[in-house]
Amino acid sequence: MSEDSFVERITWGLGDVHLGAKYQLTEGRLVLSPQVDVAFPSGYNRDYDPALGTGYSEQGARLLAGLSLYPLPLYAGGEVGYKLRGGPFSNQVSYFVELGATPRPWLFAKGFVASVYTLAADSEGGLVGVVQVSEGDFTEVGGNVAVQVAGPLWIDLLWKMVFKGENIGAGSSLGVGLALIR
Repeated sequence: MSEDSFVERITWGLGDVHLGAKYQLTEGRLVLSPQVDVAFPSGYNRDYDPALGTGYSEQGARLLAGLSLYPLPLYAGGEVGYKLRGGPFSNQVSYFVELGATPRPWLFAKGFVASVYTLAADSEGGLVGVVQVSEGDFTEVGGNVAVQVAGPLWIDLLWKMVFKGENIGAGSSLGVGLALIR
């Protein structure tokens, strides 16, 4: 590949706005919570390349579950969800499973598997600008570690990798974040 065929695109701005609500149904070692959410465009131009969003509203519902493995410093969590997507985009079913630990008060770690299944695989797909967006199936794995730096300040490291997918960019992502936790 020559340098002449390398393309880099950058878009800046505010993407979709997300609003949601969650209600805790159970207490104790096993916690269940339904969650609903809605996303709508913030006013960006759908023709941006790469796009800041699909340009259409979306509604979703998920059931979240968490299980404490106390007295061990471990937990397990999971969710299953359904997303109604607007415009030319297909609805999606998703799942997420994680196993996490807090071996020390200043350390948190978890591993996870997440997947999205698009219900109309034979659709034309959603085109935003000249780039196909969010119309593929994928499964990813990842890990997250958070360490307390000082007082309420934590540093958060995230790694995830798409290992199976269709119509989606493959590869790994790295993230670093700072959080203030009280």
